[in-house]
Amino acid sequence: QAMGEKGVNNLSKGLEQLPRALTVLDLSNCGVTDKALVNLIYSFEKNYGMSLALEHLNLSHNKFEEEGSSALGGWLTAMNGNSFLNVLKLSNCGAINLLVIARGVRSITRLREWDLSGNKVG
Repeated sequence: QAMGEKGVNNLSKGLEQLPRALTVLDLSNCGVTDKALVNLIYSFEKNYGMSLALEHLNLSHNKFEEEGSSALGGWLTAMNGNSFLNVLKLSNCGAINLLVIARGVRSITRLREWDLSGNKVG
């Protein structure tokens, strides 16, 4: 059973207040939509220190497109090389905007794995 948009939104609210660093966040196949991803990224921006510590982010097997891609790409860009992110999994997410996300990925100097398999790239 997927968390769905409501579950991801509730998780996002909790992450805004998380007092510790989070190193792994696996939301694969959790029903993350465009709106839910925007809310998740907002929580990352609100708790910037926590999100900088993320080393592994898995959003595979969710369905987000332009709005979610833009939020994710903007967050990646905003970290401006300060992120510890080294694994970013985005396989089978639908019609993601690879160009927008790639702009953000360029600033992630520690990234060693970026999985985009199974996506529609236009």
